[in-house]
Amino acid sequence: MPVFMKVTLRLPLSVHRAVNKAAKESGRSLNTEIVSRLNASLGNPYLSEKDTTDDVLYRLADLEARITQLESQQPGLATASISQKRLKTKAATGDG
Repeated sequence: MPVFMKVTLRLPLSVHRAVNKAAKESGRSLNTEIVSRLNASLGNPYLSEKDTTDDVLYRLADLEARITQLESQQPGLATASISQKRLKTKAATGDG
């Protein structure tokens, strides 16, 4: 979970109005709009929990596709390898 800092910020009225308008148009809070824009201008060092989850799901889907591709190239090889690892794990933990 990210750590947040509370900051008091002084904005020129025209900037406040423009950011507030942009926040309303995007359906976000003023705070979320400001954080999003600052984050983007700094190269996105902060990933929200949703972004992180989306990234993990994307990477998982990519790995599953790679496994499927490997299995189609050499049927039984990946499955046998996974089965062997499961057997070794069960033997090591005393579950098998």
